[in-house]
Amino acid sequence: MLKSYKIGSHGLTRTELTKSNWVHLEQAKKKDFDSITDLKIRRRDFDSCLDRSERSRIVIRENYNLILFKINSKKQNRSVTMGIFLFDKKIISVHEFSCPFVLDMVNHPENITSITSLLIRIIQEITKTFFVETSRLEEEVNKIEDRIGTSASKSTLEKLFSVRKDLVFLVRSISGNRDVINSMISNASIFKLNKLEKLDLSEIHTDQIQLAETMAIYREILSNAVEIYNSKISHEMNKIIQRLTIVGSFILLPTLIASIYGMNFKPNISPYNMPELNWKYGYIFSLGLMAVSIIITYSYF
Repeated sequence: MLKSYKIGSHGLTRTELTKSNWVHLEQAKKKDFDSITDLKIRRRDFDSCLDRSERSRIVIRENYNLILFKINSKKQNRSVTMGIFLFDKKIISVHEFSCPFVLDMVNHPENITSITSLLIRIIQEITKTFFVETSRLEEEVNKIEDRIGTSASKSTLEKLFSVRKDLVFLVRSISGNRDVINSMISNASIFKLNKLEKLDLSEIHTDQIQLAETMAIYREILSNAVEIYNSKISHEMNKIIQRLTIVGSFILLPTLIASIYGMNFKPNISPYNMPELNWKYGYIFSLGLMAVSIIITYSYF
């Protein structure tokens, strides 16, 4: 879906493609390249905007600069790529999915007075998507901590590794975006940024650092949760082995007694060959001996 806007005194207004300052292509497909061929964008650069594995980076061309950012996608539940083509008097943003923040920018176009201020606002909105994801992950981490404290089930472990995987991708995306922003600040003249806009980018860079630090804390919490999980599993296994040992000990002595009486030495050959086999209380005696052995074992444990 192609949307074109013009920067005016009242913010952003819809306009024709040829008169626009900002062209936003969302839910983009490779076939949509034909709709913006007049803007002289390279096909390879356009395809990079739709490549989900593309790393955040800056590409310098003769007639434009391409800035590739990672943006968090609720639909994919992970970070995907968004491309921003920066011309002298126009910005073209390309994203594979819908961007809810575009409507928010149109309804609240504060401080959007130029191409560079529009660029900074887009970067701010991209950064906000990671703060939203951070809040979601915080809830997931808290739930995992509660579950680990009460039970150590397989589903809890699977959820833990799932969140841990999300964190890995998120940290990678945030790190790439932070490097791009840092490069933009260092090369402010290329992007025609004034001092105030450099300060705005510095604040966004600080937000990226804060996100990275928060992710590091969550990863440490999950690592500790894995250790707690392993400790609980080990403790439960020890308890099971202890119970089996006790049960085995109860059975051991009675089994020994039964084995002795199962040797079947004939008493008529020797008076020492189990004379109690012909004793009328022999059976009761053997059962009593087994019971006494169990009581002795129980008192020991």
